[in-house]
Amino acid sequence: MRIAILGGGQLAKMTAQAASTLGIESLIWSAERLAPALAVSPRATIGSLDEAAIRRQLVEHNDVITLESEFVPGKTLRELEEAGGRVLPRPESVAVIQDKWLQKSALAEAGLPVAEGRPLPDVTAAHAAADELGFPLVVKTRRLGYDGHGTVLVPDHTRLQSLFAERRPDASAWMAEVRIEFSHELSMIVVRGLDGGVATYPLVKTLQPQFVCEEVWAPAPVPAAITAAARQIALRAAAALDVVGVLAVEMFLDAQGNLTINELAPRPHNSGHLTIEACETSQFENHVRAICGFPLGLTDLRAAAAVMVNILGRQEETVSPRQLARALSVPGAHIHFYGKRQSRLLRKLGHITVVGDSLAQARERALAARNLIPF
Repeated sequence: MRIAILGGGQLAKMTAQAASTLGIESLIWSAERLAPALAVSPRATIGSLDEAAIRRQLVEHNDVITLESEFVPGKTLRELEEAGGRVLPRPESVAVIQDKWLQKSALAEAGLPVAEGRPLPDVTAAHAAADELGFPLVVKTRRLGYDGHGTVLVPDHTRLQSLFAERRPDASAWMAEVRIEFSHELSMIVVRGLDGGVATYPLVKTLQPQFVCEEVWAPAPVPAAITAAARQIALRAAAALDVVGVLAVEMFLDAQGNLTINELAPRPHNSGHLTIEACETSQFENHVRAICGFPLGLTDLRAAAAVMVNILGRQEETVSPRQLARALSVPGAHIHFYGKRQSRLLRKLGHITVVGDSLAQARERALAARNLIPF
């Protein structure tokens, strides 16, 4: 069996590694020749998805086409499907999720909890939205935003006016949301198979002080009732968007115990990287199982707790695996270096997972290993 993965980053790399354990060959499509995933797959195609020859290769030589990010245009995914390719998650699902306003609208229509928001077609609409929703106002790009890119916390009308004057990015692609005062940022990963099988992973807490995930704790230190409610929300979101494969559902928990969906991601997610060591079946393997029509694997934690710490770039510099040597001496620290050679501020270069008897113990060891990495 063969799958094609659209994207050459770390998510594609870890998906291809999981596929290989099941004897499934992966073809990596990447626009870049030095993409991390190319190191683990002998089958690759480099170039633009606009090229007919590349699309033909993806369709004719693979049983399933999947993706590592929701940024591949829905139109392109539909064209691959119309050419005879089996694309999962389905193009219709991706098209809704990749536009945050359409995503929010679909979730609200399904009766799921989302923050109140408005589309911002122009500066006049933006000021009207601010008057209704209040400041500080969360302004987001509807497409292509990730890791804080494309999200701005706007304190007043003056800053809102200047944001539209800068037109960075195109103002017509913006939306606004009321700011949620939350006590925890949570994430739950749900997997839906072709056969109707569904599995959820343990609810996790994420720490994202600069809009970029720095740590993930499993299980989330919240009451069982919150975990149960989050699971139901995640399952309903996956069903509402008809997702096949992994769906990450990011949520806010406020001081009153209310959960609000922040965003969805229809693919393996940073908040699920710890599942490689911490769970019976990783999110990457279960994604492959789901899109190939295989039974889903168990998602239980293998230990009482697990903590993942991202290795984020601190400055512009060249980095090397040799710089991991001291961190590798920390007992129980599982270090994943993605193979990116250039570091920049807050770029995700790898992650460290530690499983243990408690969150405190696992976190202490994970941070100790991170502190021994000089980049």
